[in-house]
Amino acid sequence: MSTTEQKQQTPTPAEIPFTTPQVSTNLPSAGYNVITLTTVDTVCNVVQTFTDTLFFRLPSYLNIISDPEECTSDATVDVIPVYNSVYQGYNWLVDGVDQGSPNPLQISQSGIYEISIVGYDSICGTSDTLTAIYDIFFAQEPFTVPNVITPNGDNVNDRWTINTNEDWDRFHVILFNRWGIKVFETNAPTFNWGADYDGQILTPGVYFYQVEAENRCGITSEEGTLHITY
Repeated sequence: MSTTEQKQQTPTPAEIPFTTPQVSTNLPSAGYNVITLTTVDTVCNVVQTFTDTLFFRLPSYLNIISDPEECTSDATVDVIPVYNSVYQGYNWLVDGVDQGSPNPLQISQSGIYEISIVGYDSICGTSDTLTAIYDIFFAQEPFTVPNVITPNGDNVNDRWTINTNEDWDRFHVILFNRWGIKVFETNAPTFNWGADYDGQILTPGVYFYQVEAENRCGITSEEGTLHITY
């Protein structure tokens, strides 16, 4: 053998073409998916196919939808649950108290609430909790002012009061007679006045009131007349 002849060599394992796997499937979605694996041996020209069914689960997802305004004039604030199929059910907790699973959860009174949604995964036997703090304030009809009282002692409409359920930061009522003399004044929202002034019951007639109240939603004021009759 001359030195110029090439010596035939046995291929090393690194020189043998790899078997090439090919996976054929649609993009996996939640639930059961058929996965097909095809292997191609390019040396021996052999093709083999393997098929199996795999179960794909969505990543867990919980959310609460609600964005109440600082001062809402709605009758209620709706809190809506959002969750995916990993969770087979959910429950609301309001300040730690179970509220069941209404959809939506409705809040109808002003206050600061800790609201949680608990999602239950029955397959894995686990649960997740998402908690948010809601500061809800209902700026509904602030007060109603009666315009007639009859302080005749029959216990029917004898006293003047303003109907309000608000917790006011500032409240002021002042009442004048027709000559501009102040006959009544208070800062108490829950006043109960019996038409008395300087130790005497006022005479029948028309009186003029001014009401001004302030809370986190701003200032509310009203002016009008109060008729005292017997």
